[in-house]
Amino acid sequence: MFQSRTHTCNELRLENVGEQVRIVGWMENVREVGQNFAFVVVRDFYGTTQVVIETEDMMKVVKSLNKESTIAVEGTVRERASKNPKQPTGDIELVPTKIEVLGRCRYNELPFEINRSRDADEALRLKYRYLDLRNPAVKQNIILRCQVVAALRAAMTAHGFLEITTPILTASSPEGARDYLVPARKHPGKFYALPQAPQQFKQLLMTSGFDRYFQIAPCFRDEDARGDRSPGEFYQLDMEMAFATQEDVFAVLEDVLPPIFAKFGTYNVRAKDEEEAEKLVRDAHLLEDAGCFAIVLEKIPAALGTRVASELRIPIIGIGAGGGVDGQVLVIHDMLGINKGFSPRFLRRYADLHTVMTDAISHYISDVKNLDFPNEKEQY
Repeated sequence: MFQSRTHTCNELRLENVGEQVRIVGWMENVREVGQNFAFVVVRDFYGTTQVVIETEDMMKVVKSLNKESTIAVEGTVRERASKNPKQPTGDIELVPTKIEVLGRCRYNELPFEINRSRDADEALRLKYRYLDLRNPAVKQNIILRCQVVAALRAAMTAHGFLEITTPILTASSPEGARDYLVPARKHPGKFYALPQAPQQFKQLLMTSGFDRYFQIAPCFRDEDARGDRSPGEFYQLDMEMAFATQEDVFAVLEDVLPPIFAKFGTYNVRAKDEEEAEKLVRDAHLLEDAGCFAIVLEKIPAALGTRVASELRIPIIGIGAGGGVDGQVLVIHDMLGINKGFSPRFLRRYADLHTVMTDAISHYISDVKNLDFPNEKEQY
């Protein structure tokens, strides 16, 4: 419990019915259905709660506010007559006895709808970044990064590595891009360079006698954007081991990375019928943003499967029914390297590591391991 609230907006459930509570958040939406009757959605970091306005006094307060105003609502939790199973708090609603305005939004219209901010112009999103970050889908990316970094730290520490932070203001070292330079105020005409990678520092640590080092290292490189790297600044898991062979390094990384990808990656997306396949097309950008690894399509017409494959930029592992292993046709576009997607060698490697993959991957490997691949130097 916090001093300013008794519960978050994602916390109230049926067991809280009858309790007097206080929630705090942003007024996401107001839906008026009568003169003194309206539904208000209050959102905080954790989720949303529906507030039901049923009195003239409460209606006056709500009608005077614009969306995204910050409010505190005190009231009684009651069970909803019409429940919403899609919402964690969809079984209850809050009947307010007091609404306190904590911060009033001065603008009648926002530059974009919060929940659709990703459809807005990128320059506008960056200008109003604080609004963009209120979008749950955008916010989830930051939460995911936090969780992945925390998992990496825990795994590396469990393997006996020390997390050591190396300097940011340093001397220039030969790397693959241009340096970012910072003027040294006390030394006119001289500059610090931001590190492109902690290469020299981690080698210094090894010669100093530190046996195992790692850090989530910021790297600064004055270079153009790439498909897998943001321009200017990015972060990497940096590590070094003393008296280690190549197999020692592989053993650590294969123990650390696959469980993290398995836990936080989106791998096993399945469409079991035509309706689900159509939804995959509609949600293509969501799957890509979530880092979806591959998709399995089951028991759908071949024509629809082909359309899904053409509209998604994610490798398709199986299409249709019949003609393949376990009733699936398991040979499709990217698997053959036509679009330089995941190769059989890559799939074989990760299947051997027992990461969370679909059964179709292992079937696919066994079914085509003796075929020639046009873009593969090696085959299985």
